[in-house]
Amino acid sequence: MKLYTFLISGLILGLSSGCHGTEHDHDSEKEHSEQEHKADSNLVEMTHEAAKSAGITTETVAASDFNESVKAAGFIENSRGGERIVSAPASGIVSFSSGIVAGQAVKAGQPLFSISSKGLEQSDATSTIHVDVEAARTAYERAAQLIKDNLITRPEYDRLRADYDRAKAVAATVGAKTARAVGVSAPMSGFLVDVSVAPGAFVNMGDPLATVATDRRLLLRAEVSERHRNFARSVSGANIRVPGQELSVSLASLAPKILSSAPTASANSNFFPVYIEFDNPGGLSNGSVVEVWLAGNTRHGVISVPNSALVEEGGYFYVYVKQPDEHELFRKTEVKTGSTDGMRTEIISGLSEGETVVTQGALRIRMAGMGSSIQGHTHHH
Repeated sequence: MKLYTFLISGLILGLSSGCHGTEHDHDSEKEHSEQEHKADSNLVEMTHEAAKSAGITTETVAASDFNESVKAAGFIENSRGGERIVSAPASGIVSFSSGIVAGQAVKAGQPLFSISSKGLEQSDATSTIHVDVEAARTAYERAAQLIKDNLITRPEYDRLRADYDRAKAVAATVGAKTARAVGVSAPMSGFLVDVSVAPGAFVNMGDPLATVATDRRLLLRAEVSERHRNFARSVSGANIRVPGQELSVSLASLAPKILSSAPTASANSNFFPVYIEFDNPGGLSNGSVVEVWLAGNTRHGVISVPNSALVEEGGYFYVYVKQPDEHELFRKTEVKTGSTDGMRTEIISGLSEGETVVTQGALRIRMAGMGSSIQGHTHHH
């Protein structure tokens, strides 16, 4: 009986030890996996809240069409046709009608400005008119005396009287203008593509106040190097970026029209202009300086990513790839880049179709990864 009890006790102890051993093995594997995760400095894990706050967006990598591009300096100009200059009809202080800003749609006859000469000294033009009136009056009064004695002819008398009446009418018109504000209206329906003055500014008669165009078309003038002459013959569009601003624009969706595709360089320059007309998307105005990527021939089956997906470190480029079956786990992946069209960059190696790459928020992930490395105290440098 004692032997039987001893054997049963030993069996129970062995089973108990085996269960604890299995549980210990599972715990060890889990800890090992977590340690490997922490030791991989290229993996960055974020909470769902942190990823949402970082504004992370992704896209699935897929080969598609990509245009060869040439970078050039560019300038924005107003379209060549359908423009009217609005000029000041009198000298004075300018006031704006409500809501008048560049880019606004206007209708023919719509009030734009008012000009007031109240409180200002007489201009040279007003002084000249006053002298003309006095001279005409003197000549007419002298003629009235002479006609009594038939010393001048009736036609001569009538002419001098008409000159006096005309001078008085001009003086009355100018006097009315100086006594009240003179309104300035849009000469035609269209858009205010430029406003040349500021509220409260003094202008002289004839000074330009604004430019009204029949549409919102703008003109891109790209200065292309002479060595790219052959490329210029195949230009099909362009992407532009305003330096110092978060503004990049593709002309593909703005009804672009190539106005010159095989221009001639000037005698004193190694550059020649290529002109592209397009709809104004807003944020661009006459005189804006832009960076231009002219689009040429199309290549098929090219893997590319938005420029915002790329992170540069020490001359190398990286992207963050969202890991499969992981909610907010990203792997920092080195890529070899090719050409760019100003908005997207060709990826020669490092990415495969079907992978999910971060397109917005890559820098935030990088910062989160740096923080994780410090907290995890890894030895990967």
